[in-house]
Parts: sequence; C-alpha cells; structure tokens
Amino acid sequence: MEAATELLGSEDLHTTYLERSRKELETKIAQLKRSLAEENERFAVASSQRRTQDAGKASVIGAKQQLNVIAEAYRRAAATEPFLPFPDSVVPALVALRTTSSTIDESKKFLASQKLSLEKARDRLEAEQASLIDQKALKKALEDRAQSLRDGIESRGGMSPDQIARNKVSGLKTQIKETNTDRSRLLKVLGTFIDNRLAVLLAAEQIGGPVTGEMMDIDSETLDAGFSATGKRKKAKPDAAPDKRQRRIDDMLRDAPHGADDAVQELDRKAAAGEEMQRLVEELMNGLLAAQGSHSDAYISVPEETASVRFLTRVKVAEFHPRNSKRLRLVDFGREIGD
Repeated sequence: MEAATELLGSEDLHTTYLERSRKELETKIAQLKRSLAEENERFAVASSQRRTQDAGKASVIGAKQQLNVIAEAYRRAAATEPFLPFPDSVVPALVALRTTSSTIDESKKFLASQKLSLEKARDRLEAEQASLIDQKALKKALEDRAQSLRDGIESRGGMSPDQIARNKVSGLKTQIKETNTDRSRLLKVLGTFIDNRLAVLLAAEQIGGPVTGEMMDIDSETLDAGFSATGKRKKAKPDAAPDKRQRRIDDMLRDAPHGADDAVQELDRKAAAGEEMQRLVEELMNGLLAAQGSHSDAYISVPEETASVRFLTRVKVAEFHPRNSKRLRLVDFGREIGD
C-alpha cells in the first residue's frame, strides 16, 4: 500500500487525501446525527413517562430525570474518544486556514476602526510637541532673565547707592542715544521712500487719479497727461494746458516762473506732495510726543482731507477723532505693550 502511494504523483496524492478526508467527515457527521436521534428518542420517552405521572410529583421527577439525562450525556461524551483525523488528513490544514483567514479579516477591520484614532493621536502629539517647544523657549527665557538679574545683583553688591544711580543713568543715556540714532535712521529711510515711491502716487490721487496704491506705475509723463473723471490715465499731449483741478498744490507753487515747462511743473507737484506727507507725519509724531502719554491729547488739526491724510488713515497709521473729522492723531502702536 505504501509502495502504491509512493508511485502516485503529488497532485494525485493530494486528491486522494482530500477524498479520504471528505469520507471521514461524512462518516463522523452521520455518527453525530445517529447519536442526536438516539438522544432525542430517549428524551421523548422520558417526557412521555413524566406526563403519565401525577401532577404533584411531575415537577420533581421531571427535573431529576432531566438532570440524569444530561449527566449521562456528559459521561458518554467523556468516555468517547475524541475525533482525530488520520495523519495525512487535510482537515487540520483547512481548520488552520479558516482560523487564519478569520483572524486576518478581524485584524483588517480593527485597523480600519483604529485609523481615525491614530490620526487624532498624531494631531494631539504634534500639538503637544509644539507646546513643549514653546515651554522650553519660555523656560530658557526665564532662566536667562533670572541669571541676568542675579548677575546684576552681584555686580551691584559692592556698590554704593550713588554708584548704582550713576550706572543706571549712564545706561539710560546710552539707550536714549541708541533710540535717537535708530529714529534718525528710520526717518531718513521714510523720507527716501516718500520721495522715491509715494510722492508721485499721492500727487496722482490729488489731481483726480486712482487711489494711492491702486496704480503703481505712475511717472512724470502720467502726471503730465492727467486722468479722466473715472481715474483712468489719459494719453500724453505735448501742448496740454496746466491742470486746473489741483488748486492747493498750484497755490503752493504760485511763485514758480511762468515760463517753466510741463516737466518742471510735474516734478514740483510731486515734490509738493512729498513735502506735505513728510510734514504731516512729523506733526503727528510731535503731537504724540507732546501728549506725554495722554492719547486723547495727541490730535492735530488738519485743514482739509488731502491725499496724504486719506492714505495715512487708510493704512491704519493715523485715525480721525470720533466726532471731528478735522482732527487727526497717530495710532500709538506700543500703547498696549507699554500698559
């Protein structure tokens, strides 16, 4: 028999094992069905006997017989040898395959259900990491500040009150000098920006052109040509008459020679707009400094709403008085920090 089995190919051998396993399982199923039928028949007989007895003893006898039947079934099951397939049976492999497939399906479902939790955990981890970085930076800043205070206390430990006061005054003078230097540098940069970039845009708005910042490619030729009623630039005309709409700037330039050409007039118009902006900024800064911390006293008077005034309020650098449109003040950017 073993020699005959060895002569079979691997595919034929596998088919043979499958057939034998199928027959073995069918035999076991038939056995279990016969056992189940016998148990059902035995239970039916016990039930018919219980019904023939009187009602008073029926419940006690019935429960006892039911327990006996269950106990007998357990004893027979314990005495019966367990079902073990033959050594070459494919049943164990099929059972293992089914268990593995079920485990894989359950694992996939579990992973899908945990995907959202994983994303939430990652988001929480990123937030905690960012918070940790902030806390470390805050801790470092506090440690540096504490160390600087300790160093200051140690350095002043052997000084008299007069020496401490002199050092403090010297430090304040140095800070004031540095602040004045920075302020001069910033004012110079601001003046350069106004003269080179902003003045021509303000002059264009003042003569009826677009709002400052909407059209950036404005030059002297554009100012010479002028703008239409809708703010669009006109084509340049060599013999165009001077613009009558810009009365204020013309008044500022009333001392100009009558024989000056158009290019000179437009350059003067641009310069006048730049000077007006610089004067307005200077007055606003002086008003804020003169107020000495009283923000309500930092207003200056503006006789009319010019392009420079509109530009400063539009970019949130200055603001009008709530009840008087001819009073203007510089926004105190550092007030909230100082408070």
